[in-house]
Amino acid sequence: MNGFGAAQHYLDNGRTAKRDGPTLGVLGGLGPAAGVEFMRLFTDGWPATRDQDHPRVILLSEPAIPDRTAALRGTGPDPTPYLSESLAQLAVWGADLLAVVCNTAFAFIDESVAAIPVPVVHTVAAALDAAQVRAPTGAWLLATDGCLISGGYQRHADKRGYPLREPDPGTARRVHECIEMAKAGCLGDATRLFDEVLDGLPDAWPPLLACTELSLIRPLSRHRRPAVDSTQALAAECVRRLQLCGPGEVIGGPVKGMRPRRATVK
Repeated sequence: MNGFGAAQHYLDNGRTAKRDGPTLGVLGGLGPAAGVEFMRLFTDGWPATRDQDHPRVILLSEPAIPDRTAALRGTGPDPTPYLSESLAQLAVWGADLLAVVCNTAFAFIDESVAAIPVPVVHTVAAALDAAQVRAPTGAWLLATDGCLISGGYQRHADKRGYPLREPDPGTARRVHECIEMAKAGCLGDATRLFDEVLDGLPDAWPPLLACTELSLIRPLSRHRRPAVDSTQALAAECVRRLQLCGPGEVIGGPVKGMRPRRATVK
């Protein structure tokens, strides 16, 4: 069987060629630049001295998924079926562990991740794990309007007894403007506004960057105060869990264990 024939065989059977070792499936595109930044952080965090030491990663960058904040405001369509379909597709393609490079998405899939045939690293849980280590006395929650509306971070933090402080409504709107600017590729303007936001936040608590676009802005900021980066936390948790296992043995973290994967294309 030549290379093209083998590829067609795998496609016809609803799966891609699989090598030894676990495969990470990444749902990106929420937005696209944030997905790329996650890949950079994940790759930087993986201990490797050559290409072949890295794990297999399948990236599905799907920017067509409806806007999560618009849905939470009641002005846009529900992204839940799009998110679920994308995660199911990654499972069909052979992922052993899934990462969603978005915080607000968990307002829609928080209760349904157990129905997905492979474990999902919970971005919010990973960020709060990191916050409890780096900022044990609490943090400022900087996020999209949708993330704040959903209350997901606060619910998860309350279960842990971890104090999160939300900025005043005016500051929260400016944070969301930063995120929209970053999504539009206007990182210079986004960084200037982000710095103004940080200027107004008391230093007692560090910011928790609970939007993956904020991870694009922070390296450009003039501020060097400590911060908890949700994208970095997600990448680190994916590295940790993949290093613990072989194929079909993804363990640890917010979703423990793994059901045998039986996904096929009908």
